[in-house]
Amino acid sequence: MPRKFVDIRHPKAKIPKWSREETPVFLLPPIVNFKQESKPKNYFQMSAAGTLVIFLILVGFYGLNLLDFQNRARSLAPLIMNKFKSAAESLAGLNIKEARQSFESAYSDIDSLNPEFAAFWLKLIPRFKSVPEIFQNLNKVGKEAVGLSADLEYLQNSGLALLVNRKGEELISAVTKVKEHLGVILGSLKELKEQASELGYSLDKEFLSMDRKLEDGNKFLDAFLSWLTVPRNRNLLIFFQNPSEIRPAGGFIGSYAHATLLKGSLTELDIQDIYNPDGQLDLKIIPPKPLQLITASWGARDANWFFDFPVSAKKVIDLLEASKFYQDRLVKFAGALAVNISVIQDILKIIGPIELPDYQLTIDGENILAEVQREVESGEDKARGEPKRILKVLTPALFEKLGYLNDSQKKDLLLAFKKHFNEKNIMVYFQDGALQEYAQNSGVSGSVSDLPNDFTGSYLAVVNANVGGGKSDAFIKQSVKLSAHLGLNGAIANKVTIEREHTGKGEKEWWYKTANKNYIQILAPLGSRLESISGGASKIIKPPANYQKARFTVDKDLAFMEKNNVAFGKTVFASWLDVKAGERGKLELEYANPGKVKVADGLKYQVIFDKQSGVGGNLEISVEAPDGYIWAENKEKVFNYWKDQNIPARIALNLTLLADPR
Repeated sequence: MPRKFVDIRHPKAKIPKWSREETPVFLLPPIVNFKQESKPKNYFQMSAAGTLVIFLILVGFYGLNLLDFQNRARSLAPLIMNKFKSAAESLAGLNIKEARQSFESAYSDIDSLNPEFAAFWLKLIPRFKSVPEIFQNLNKVGKEAVGLSADLEYLQNSGLALLVNRKGEELISAVTKVKEHLGVILGSLKELKEQASELGYSLDKEFLSMDRKLEDGNKFLDAFLSWLTVPRNRNLLIFFQNPSEIRPAGGFIGSYAHATLLKGSLTELDIQDIYNPDGQLDLKIIPPKPLQLITASWGARDANWFFDFPVSAKKVIDLLEASKFYQDRLVKFAGALAVNISVIQDILKIIGPIELPDYQLTIDGENILAEVQREVESGEDKARGEPKRILKVLTPALFEKLGYLNDSQKKDLLLAFKKHFNEKNIMVYFQDGALQEYAQNSGVSGSVSDLPNDFTGSYLAVVNANVGGGKSDAFIKQSVKLSAHLGLNGAIANKVTIEREHTGKGEKEWWYKTANKNYIQILAPLGSRLESISGGASKIIKPPANYQKARFTVDKDLAFMEKNNVAFGKTVFASWLDVKAGERGKLELEYANPGKVKVADGLKYQVIFDKQSGVGGNLEISVEAPDGYIWAENKEKVFNYWKDQNIPARIALNLTLLADPR
């Protein structure tokens, strides 16, 4: 049995999975059959019979219409449901325009069923008494969904401009309208579930999952509006992470922005060198052992040492708030946004170049990294003791241009943001629990996968940290290969190969062509056993100070990781892989999963890869089935997956074991 630990944990989040089961359709029961009575015996009976015949003819006429309505309802119901689902998926993917079109189409289909006509006749049949109310609710859901998507589209197109141009009241009003639409939709859906139950129908898992997502969205809007409308300043941090000097949670945080918000308006943006608050930090904390090669103390500059971004963000915030730089002003931060340089590059490609007359420079998406790095490392500002001044000049100019985008630029910017969220180049952390839970459930928090206790499969994360290697990661090409084998005895063996090539030999600047000194951690399922490791190196690290005598404190999360080689519910295998400019390095290790699984037809096997923010490269995964079995997904013994460069934040491959019929 694997050893149990009380581990560092990010807030638990269970993201509902969309079912692939067929959607049940609301079908109306068969039309009632009317039978003609026997022949009349007198005049009165003849008159009554004639009246009855006329009545039956009328009923037949309307019955045919009702039957036609029923057939149309049968055919349209799955289409309407699919349009609602498509709209929900579009909303989740920030494709607001597509969502609006789907909602409008669904609403049109509902309206075409002519619910007033159906209601009149269905009221004649007691069994159908709830059907008119169902149509009313469907109409209400359709109408409100169209309004919701319209308001979301407005927020999508104008939200950033409202924030930057200090139109917070309009921003809050727009968010409030979205909240109101969502409230009506949720109320109608609740009634629909009850009405469906009265008719003997149960809603499918996919519908219920969508319902839960709407509930989560409603809770988020409640929390966000409360957070947004509070009558005091909200302080947020924007970390400018430089992946040229990679750290576990992303790039080195050399600079950051302190954004001040008041009731939905951005009132101030202060760009700071992270060494300014660190220079006024009286706390003395022992740094991570690898970092003791370059520093004797720990500060906010090095606090994103944790692969899980929420933990790293909280550490950075705590250390900044403890600095006299903010402590004396009683500044507390409500959250943080991490942004990699690739995000800024894409923004500049969309908004166009920015002129910096003071530097006689034109900054664009192609040259920003090189020019800013050059100014920071060797420019005149550095000689004056303000190496990050160029960012103080550039950032406000960038935000100003963001406030005046045309429709085409807004669309391109949203697509770029979506891409960078998906690839973990933007990560969000909130101190508020409800907002953070929503960010985590939405996959934008940069948190580590939380594996279930009965996890069957392979998990991998490769976590790099540049320790004294300049900015050489800008010229590192990395490839990762995971080969997993499931044996007939249920044992899972894994082999990981990591190759890194340093292509910066021909660069002029020393910070690019210096040797890449990389502390590398491999995260595997908790309790995994290391079988072999080769290609890496170990380093003897002597503490640069007598920490006990100097009364340095110990960070408990850091101490736990280093003592147990465990982090975020994963076993950690660590090594050094240093690569000189113009050379390659390779690290190989083999490890076995804890315990064994029961091999059988239908066994579910999952492969999860968590990407490191700011690190690209190639990823190759192969999973071999036991003898006599194949994978249902490709009907082969080996399932292969390959991804080049644009690796998503998390890859989850769901495989099913199948007895080989051959």
